[in-house]
Amino acid sequence: MIDGEVGIGKPEAGIYLLALDRLGVSADEAWMIGDNFEWEIAAPQKLGIRGIWIDHRGAGVAEGSPVQPCMVIRSWDDLLSRLCVNG
Repeated sequence: MIDGEVGIGKPEAGIYLLALDRLGVSADEAWMIGDNFEWEIAAPQKLGIRGIWIDHRGAGVAEGSPVQPCMVIRSWDDLLSRLCVNG
């Protein structure tokens, strides 16, 4: 789904809720993975969606941030290596 097709977009709550509805899952069953901390970690987290932040630059989460991703990775390969223990 492209947010422009439905008239709302990130970081508006409605786009995440629409995605959950179309997927037929609840927020606690969903994960958001992305490299935009505000749009893909902080905003969905307010709805109960867990986030994996792709921190390409290795900057880390800002000290004192009330938003903490469930996982911080540097690349898709990093995520795959964590998920595929034997591969």
